[in-house]
Amino acid sequence: MASQSSQSLPISAERKTIIETIQRYQVVVIEGDTGSGKTTQLPQICLEAFASNTRVIGCTQPRRIAAISVAARVAEELGDLGRLVGYKIRFQDKTTTATRIKFMTDGVLLAETRNDPLLRQYGVIIVDEAHERSLNIDFILGYLKKILDKRPDLKIIITSATIDTKAFSRHFADAPIISIAGRTYPVTVRYRPQESDESPEETNLLDHCLTTVQELLTNRPEGDILLFLPTERDIREYAKMLEDVQPGLEVLQLYGRMAAADQHKIFRQGKKIKLIVATNIAETSLTVPGIRYVIDSGLARISSYNVRSKTTSLPVCKISQASCEQRKGRCGRVGPGLCIRLYSEDDFTSRETFTRPEITRSNLAEVILQMLSLRLGDPLEFPFIDPPSTKTIREGYRLLAELGAITGKKKLTKRGRIMADLPIDPCISRILIEASARNCLREIQIISAALAIQDPRIRPADKQQLNRADTAHKAFDHPFSDFLTYLNLWQSFHEELQGGRRSWSQLKKFCSRHYLSFQRMREWFDLHDQLKRILGQRKAFCENKEPASYAQIHLSLLTGFLRNLGQKVQGKNYLGTHNKQLMIFPGSGQFAKSPEWIVAGSLMYTNRFYAINAASISVEWIEEAGKAFCRYSWTNPRWRKKTGTVIAEETVSLFGLTLIGGRLVNFPKRAAKNREIARDIFIHAALIEGQLSKRYTFLDTNKRRIDRWRQMEEKLRTRDIVVDDAGLFAFYDRVLPDSVYDQTSLERYLKNKAAGRSLLVEDKDILLRTPDDCELLHYPKSIQVSGKKIGVDYHFTPGNEADGITFRVPIGSASALKTERFEWLVPGLFPEKLGFLLRSLPKNVRKRLVPLSDATDKILDDLDYGRGPLLPSLEQSIHKLFGFAVGRSDWKKELPQHLTPKFALVDPRGRVCLRGNNIQELLTESPKTPEQKQQQKIDPFSEKIHPLAGKEYSEWDFKKLPGEIILRDNNGNVTQILHVFLHPLPEKAVVKIGFTTDYHMAQATTQKGLLMLYRLQFSEGYKAFKRRCKTSLTGPTMLQFAALAPSQKALIELFTDYVLNRMFAGSQTGIPGQEEFLEMVRRIQDQGFYTVAQGILEATIQQLKKRREALERIQKIFLTSKQKGHTLPQVQDHFYGALDFVFPLSFLQDKIYLDPVELDRQMRGLRIRLERFYVDPLKDQQKQEQLNPYINAYEEILARKEELPDEAKKQLTIFKEMIDEYRLRLFSPEIRSRTPVSPKKLDKQKALLRKLY
Repeated sequence: MASQSSQSLPISAERKTIIETIQRYQVVVIEGDTGSGKTTQLPQICLEAFASNTRVIGCTQPRRIAAISVAARVAEELGDLGRLVGYKIRFQDKTTTATRIKFMTDGVLLAETRNDPLLRQYGVIIVDEAHERSLNIDFILGYLKKILDKRPDLKIIITSATIDTKAFSRHFADAPIISIAGRTYPVTVRYRPQESDESPEETNLLDHCLTTVQELLTNRPEGDILLFLPTERDIREYAKMLEDVQPGLEVLQLYGRMAAADQHKIFRQGKKIKLIVATNIAETSLTVPGIRYVIDSGLARISSYNVRSKTTSLPVCKISQASCEQRKGRCGRVGPGLCIRLYSEDDFTSRETFTRPEITRSNLAEVILQMLSLRLGDPLEFPFIDPPSTKTIREGYRLLAELGAITGKKKLTKRGRIMADLPIDPCISRILIEASARNCLREIQIISAALAIQDPRIRPADKQQLNRADTAHKAFDHPFSDFLTYLNLWQSFHEELQGGRRSWSQLKKFCSRHYLSFQRMREWFDLHDQLKRILGQRKAFCENKEPASYAQIHLSLLTGFLRNLGQKVQGKNYLGTHNKQLMIFPGSGQFAKSPEWIVAGSLMYTNRFYAINAASISVEWIEEAGKAFCRYSWTNPRWRKKTGTVIAEETVSLFGLTLIGGRLVNFPKRAAKNREIARDIFIHAALIEGQLSKRYTFLDTNKRRIDRWRQMEEKLRTRDIVVDDAGLFAFYDRVLPDSVYDQTSLERYLKNKAAGRSLLVEDKDILLRTPDDCELLHYPKSIQVSGKKIGVDYHFTPGNEADGITFRVPIGSASALKTERFEWLVPGLFPEKLGFLLRSLPKNVRKRLVPLSDATDKILDDLDYGRGPLLPSLEQSIHKLFGFAVGRSDWKKELPQHLTPKFALVDPRGRVCLRGNNIQELLTESPKTPEQKQQQKIDPFSEKIHPLAGKEYSEWDFKKLPGEIILRDNNGNVTQILHVFLHPLPEKAVVKIGFTTDYHMAQATTQKGLLMLYRLQFSEGYKAFKRRCKTSLTGPTMLQFAALAPSQKALIELFTDYVLNRMFAGSQTGIPGQEEFLEMVRRIQDQGFYTVAQGILEATIQQLKKRREALERIQKIFLTSKQKGHTLPQVQDHFYGALDFVFPLSFLQDKIYLDPVELDRQMRGLRIRLERFYVDPLKDQQKQEQLNPYINAYEEILARKEELPDEAKKQLTIFKEMIDEYRLRLFSPEIRSRTPVSPKKLDKQKALLRKLY
């Protein structure tokens, strides 16, 4: 049965041995080097060995292209019997009932286990290329081992390259191993590492490859060259490098994303030497003919699943020794071969012997799902050759739980059973289920099928073609979603269909125009049709008739891709779940847009995490889709009276990513565990503090009872009668059910009448003790004074002005009352007041009353309480009882706050008009009767306002002058507040007392009047000083002030006012007391008025001279530069302004004090700046531009100075000082700074000023 060409293959020599072994043993392992013929010959040998067996000989291949090509080769070799050979790959079944040899992908065999668990259609199963140890291969090997006992007639042949075949033998109970020689010709291995000690990842690998190829070509090789590089990008860059360097060489690229036509070029024969630059796709998947030389970089992208980050990475890694040998095996088939390894022999021997099986570096969610569906038991007990780690299995279960595929007991849910039936990744199948619920199944079926295949958009090797491909692909781009780009592509094709029916010829034309892979597009359509067919068999899945919205589609996508979220951090950087730092893949349509939140179809790690297939989403959608996995936390729970609920700030996070922060929510409604806390807050805030929007009978009743007893505490000045809030809380906590935690639940509870009664407090619930009646009698609600009933308010608030008792005195009765009665307070407080008065007596008096407690009792018994003035009554009683006299001056005048009687003058309606401690003063300030007419327009100097109003004084002699007067209407309501001021009358040499409602006018006028009053105390000294001013203010100095006053006389007045203001600056706000005023006068008298004034004058003139020198220096520098031909920008006015800023000529008029030390610093700084300006005016201008924003801001605010509040004026002064300091820092940094200043601090001060005005 063997063809003539197959007779030359190494396997032919072992044909008889193989037949005997497979007939004798159920499982046989056959190892053979590449080129031994095991793939094509074993099915034919089985056909011969089991000729009478009508069951199918199944042969699995790891890749579709291998299944198709090997089937064709075997059919060709069998000649007339070729009809017995068929193949089956995803969406293509090229088998018939007559098929005896069936080539298929390992995924197809796994899929068949669903309907044929014992694989009864097969008599022989050949697992080819088992050494690749893909996920499917390991699963198949484990599955076959489980069914061996139930299928003793089933023959299993495992073929492998000479790579750890003993592991397969051990797995199947030491199955026999048949070894087959492989290569026809010897292969020489040459190691050619880079000269640098650095690893290839860190040096220029491509340059090294280029040099190696050039050296090889100089020897005129016979045969083609196969170069292995790790990435598609490396292949492209290397091809560009060779374009001009080696024109006689045919360079072909080979990688997975290439168009099929480009891949097939490697099989064509040509006259030129071919250099095939490939990824590890050429390692096992394709056998490239004519290869005599292999150049191995020793690197490849190897997929690996990271359990911790929950992502699949695709880093460039060193391949194992076994893979190196596989690559070496690509040459030596047509003649002696040469394998050049671009690494050292030591590097080779230090590498792992075998590539780690895929099952140990993959997400096992899909495997676990299928195992649960097929009821294959626990993955930890499944007979894998190399069992995956517990962590990986646990992570697979976790993902399935997140997708809702399994229960907490690891059983399939209804959703999980549907997912297991779908031939796609569990995440994508979860999306389909959600799409049905959200009425967007039609669109999601299209997108899901696209996500399950390789991207159909191809990337041509030719640069010009690549640019055209990019342009063609952009036509499908969606502005917000790469997922909808697939939808656009699908719809674009279907819109071009003629007659509405899809044909492969139309698809080919469409793919050609738009640079799409026909094979992948066809696979996409086939998978879509398959999904549609499977889902169509379920009643719950119905396609939507109306187009789905963006939100519907992406909410569905989110359910499967919750792990693939990203929040924009900065620029193009995103923070993903589980604290991953990621970026949108540069080839994505969303890369340039960088939306705030994204979801991705997958995350891939190369040198960093990339989001593949990204879409812009709303953060609210994430919470909606992933609510079951969101973590909710709450802070600052508090009562809100308006809504009658406990609210809190909610933070929502998902897999470590904060979705929402600070959202106000109904705290107890968010989680049952919150209700206990909410109930406590509700009791404190609503029931105890009374923060409710409605009134409730039980609360009003309770409040009246509690207030009554708390009033007793105010009277008795104690807190040991009524329970505190904790005691009241304990009552409500006891009687309220746990279900009451807000106003709504309270009203629901109160619908039961008995519930309302249970919430009423009784005395036993709130009292710590019950005061006796006798005790309460000493604290009456009112007292009789002059036949009038005067109410008494009690306040127990130590440290507060209201502490003690307040007598409520009607305005109409106030003048008729005998006020001495109030000195006795009330009977309950009087003993304490008496004790205080006795203890505060001078020691020589007090010692005659010891023991004071006995003396106090005796005096209390002797006194006629409440009759007559208090102090005379006490003096008489002491004289009577103890035989000595107490002087009036011995009594302490200042009493503790609670022992001092306080008064509230109330109108007939009971409203308080005035409060104070001195009833006499209150009486003089209040209207005598409620019927008094409203105050007419105020004359500021009218005696009707105050007896001192309009009085003139030349010295301080206005005692009892109030700071302000309160005017009220006949109802006791305040109508006006008048402020006192001193009005200067220079012509009379006096000041006059006046009152005005304008506070600022009163302050300003008082300042002038006060200076005049001080001046009047030094008449002779002032006259002498004025003469001194007249002689001093002449010459150049006078010229500087010409603009400030119309004449020398006016200027002298300005100067004298300035000097006076400096002398008496400590008393410029308000009218000082007599003692303060006289102290200031005495201090100036001691120093000598003329001496002090002259000193201020001379210091000021010296400062003015320095100003003039600075002014002349400015003028000189510009004049000199003009004469010498040294051109300077004409900015004289700017320097004049800078001088005026630090030393304004208006300082006299504005009464500004110029600190001489600070002024010297600023003048020196200006001088230094001028010198540097002369040398480099441009640099000066640049520095000035840094200062200008602050000067402009200062002048803008200064223009509104009169409107500014006092605090703003104070901060404006600080701002100017900071600007002056910053000017020195910019232009003369050698002058030591008084305080650190920076633009940041200036901006902060500027912002503060803007807030204040």
